[in-house]
Amino acid sequence: MIVIAPYMAAFRAQFSTALQYRSAVVAGVVTQVWWAAINLTVYSALYTNGALTHQPISLSAAIAYTWMQQGLLTLLPFSCDAEVANSIRSGSIVYDRIRPVDTYFWWCGRSWPRRRGGSFLASS
Repeated sequence: MIVIAPYMAAFRAQFSTALQYRSAVVAGVVTQVWWAAINLTVYSALYTNGALTHQPISLSAAIAYTWMQQGLLTLLPFSCDAEVANSIRSGSIVYDRIRPVDTYFWWCGRSWPRRRGGSFLASS
Protein backbone atom coordinates (compact mmCIF):
# COMPACT_ATOMS: atom_id res chain seq x y z
CA MET A 1 0.00 0.00 0.00
CA ILE A 2 1.35 3.41 -0.99
CA VAL A 3 1.13 6.20 1.58
CA ILE A 4 -0.06 9.15 -0.45
CA ALA A 5 0.62 12.02 2.01
CA PRO A 6 4.18 12.90 0.88
CA TYR A 7 3.18 12.82 -2.78
CA MET A 8 0.19 15.06 -2.14
CA ALA A 9 2.42 17.48 -0.19
CA ALA A 10 4.80 17.71 -3.15
CA PHE A 11 1.84 18.12 -5.49
CA ARG A 12 0.31 20.93 -3.38
CA ALA A 13 3.64 22.76 -3.10
CA GLN A 14 4.20 22.76 -6.85
CA PHE A 15 0.53 23.46 -7.55
CA SER A 16 0.59 26.62 -5.45
CA THR A 17 3.69 27.73 -7.36
CA ALA A 18 1.98 27.03 -10.67
CA LEU A 19 -1.05 29.11 -9.67
CA GLN A 20 1.11 32.22 -9.69
CA TYR A 21 1.06 32.13 -13.47
CA ARG A 22 -2.68 32.38 -14.05
CA SER A 23 -2.35 34.76 -16.99
CA ALA A 24 -0.12 32.25 -18.75
CA VAL A 25 -2.69 29.56 -18.03
CA VAL A 26 -5.51 31.68 -19.43
CA ALA A 27 -3.44 32.47 -22.53
CA GLY A 28 -2.69 28.76 -22.99
CA VAL A 29 -6.35 27.82 -22.69
CA VAL A 30 -7.39 30.53 -25.13
CA THR A 31 -4.72 29.35 -27.59
CA GLN A 32 -5.87 25.73 -27.35
CA VAL A 33 -9.52 26.70 -27.85
CA TRP A 34 -8.57 28.93 -30.81
CA TRP A 35 -6.67 26.14 -32.59
CA ALA A 36 -9.46 23.68 -31.85
CA ALA A 37 -11.95 26.10 -33.40
CA ILE A 38 -9.78 26.40 -36.52
CA ASN A 39 -9.48 22.62 -36.80
CA LEU A 40 -13.22 22.16 -36.30
CA THR A 41 -13.99 24.76 -38.95
CA VAL A 42 -11.75 22.97 -41.45
CA TYR A 43 -13.20 19.55 -40.59
CA SER A 44 -16.80 20.76 -40.85
CA ALA A 45 -16.06 22.43 -44.20
CA LEU A 46 -14.50 19.26 -45.55
CA TYR A 47 -17.31 17.05 -44.31
CA THR A 48 -20.25 19.24 -45.33
CA ASN A 49 -18.98 20.19 -48.80
CA GLY A 50 -18.30 16.60 -49.76
CA ALA A 51 -14.60 17.28 -50.35
CA LEU A 52 -13.80 13.96 -48.73
CA THR A 53 -14.95 11.07 -50.90
CA HIS A 54 -14.10 8.51 -48.24
CA GLN A 55 -14.62 9.66 -44.67
CA PRO A 56 -12.55 7.50 -42.30
CA ILE A 57 -14.45 8.77 -39.23
CA SER A 58 -17.67 10.66 -38.71
CA LEU A 59 -17.76 14.40 -38.11
CA SER A 60 -18.80 13.91 -34.49
CA ALA A 61 -15.82 11.58 -33.93
CA ALA A 62 -13.50 14.13 -35.55
CA ILE A 63 -14.87 16.83 -33.24
CA ALA A 64 -14.38 14.63 -30.18
CA TYR A 65 -10.86 13.73 -31.32
CA THR A 66 -9.97 17.40 -31.83
CA TRP A 67 -11.11 18.38 -28.33
CA MET A 68 -9.23 15.45 -26.80
CA GLN A 69 -6.13 16.35 -28.79
CA GLN A 70 -6.19 19.98 -27.67
CA GLY A 71 -6.98 19.07 -24.07
CA LEU A 72 -4.19 16.52 -23.75
CA LEU A 73 -1.53 18.56 -25.52
CA THR A 74 -0.50 20.21 -22.25
CA LEU A 75 0.46 16.84 -20.80
CA LEU A 76 3.14 16.16 -23.40
CA PRO A 77 6.63 16.43 -21.92
CA PHE A 78 8.31 18.85 -24.32
CA SER A 79 11.19 19.42 -21.93
CA CYS A 80 12.82 17.82 -18.94
CA ASP A 81 11.83 18.90 -15.44
CA ALA A 82 14.31 21.71 -14.72
CA GLU A 83 14.50 20.92 -11.00
CA VAL A 84 15.41 17.30 -11.66
CA ALA A 85 17.97 18.32 -14.29
CA ASN A 86 19.57 20.80 -11.89
CA SER A 87 19.63 18.24 -9.08
CA ILE A 88 21.39 15.79 -11.40
CA ARG A 89 23.99 18.41 -12.32
CA SER A 90 24.58 19.51 -8.74
CA GLY A 91 24.50 16.03 -7.24
CA SER A 92 21.61 16.81 -4.92
CA ILE A 93 19.60 14.09 -6.62
CA VAL A 94 20.95 11.86 -3.86
CA TYR A 95 18.54 13.55 -1.44
CA ASP A 96 15.58 12.62 -3.64
CA ARG A 97 16.83 9.06 -3.97
CA ILE A 98 17.26 8.46 -0.21
CA ARG A 99 13.78 9.72 0.72
CA PRO A 100 11.50 7.00 2.08
CA VAL A 101 9.15 7.47 -0.89
CA ASP A 102 9.04 6.17 -4.45
CA THR A 103 11.18 8.60 -6.47
CA TYR A 104 9.10 8.30 -9.61
CA PHE A 105 5.84 9.18 -7.84
CA TRP A 106 7.63 11.95 -5.94
CA TRP A 107 8.85 13.57 -9.17
CA CYS A 108 5.49 12.97 -10.82
CA GLY A 109 3.71 14.68 -7.92
CA ARG A 110 6.01 17.67 -8.29
CA SER A 111 5.95 17.95 -12.08
CA TRP A 112 2.29 17.28 -12.86
CA PRO A 113 1.03 20.65 -11.56
CA ARG A 114 3.69 22.39 -13.63
CA ARG A 115 2.70 20.44 -16.73
CA ARG A 116 -0.90 21.38 -16.21
CA GLY A 117 0.12 24.96 -15.49
CA GLY A 118 -2.20 25.33 -12.54
CA SER A 119 -5.21 25.14 -14.84
CA PHE A 120 -7.11 22.97 -12.39
CA LEU A 121 -8.09 26.05 -10.39
CA ALA A 122 -7.79 28.64 -13.11
CA SER A 123 -11.57 28.93 -13.30
CA SER A 124 -12.08 29.25 -9.55
